[in-house]
Amino acid sequence: MLQSVVDLEKASMSNGYSLAIAFVSGHCQLCEKCNTETRICVHPNLVRWSEDAVGVNVRKTAKNAGVQISFPFAKNPESFALLLID
Repeated sequence: MLQSVVDLEKASMSNGYSLAIAFVSGHCQLCEKCNTETRICVHPNLVRWSEDAVGVNVRKTAKNAGVQISFPFAKNPESFALLLID
């Protein structure tokens, strides 16, 4: 999912939407272990903030988009991505 939303973000920017920004749900899962010793991300072009980390109400945003989610999750957590285009 991450690569898909990053590709959509880049495509949006390439089509004149220079303020396009993508978010993904949950914590970063790019590396098995984060490079906390040097504090330098080894994937700076792929890492994205989670929606809730920047104040997006994921439940309300999903509801406004017609997506039904419920907490707590019955099975595996659902994953979301958000692409904002201006």
